[in-house]
Amino acid sequence: MSETTPKLSREPIILVDSTPDSEYPIRILRAYRVNATALWKCEGMSDATTAVYEQMNYDQLARARLLDAAIHRLEACATRNPEPSAASADLGASAVT
Repeated sequence: MSETTPKLSREPIILVDSTPDSEYPIRILRAYRVNATALWKCEGMSDATTAVYEQMNYDQLARARLLDAAIHRLEACATRNPEPSAASADLGASAVT
């Protein structure tokens, strides 16, 4: 009998509000951060299979720490410079047209 993929501890995010405003980048990072709380439950699996999923959980927590740092930096940057630069506004406008 083969083992099946274990269930996640929570379901991943389905969507992110993609309103094209200055908060869009931080919403993306926060959504990925919420997803980083989803871990694999490995009860009742063989030791070898459990080891693989434990590594995946470890890596997921490492991604969460990196996302926390990125969110912190982006929030700090937004606090120092609340308005997007003219260059980024131009880029957004040209990407839409």
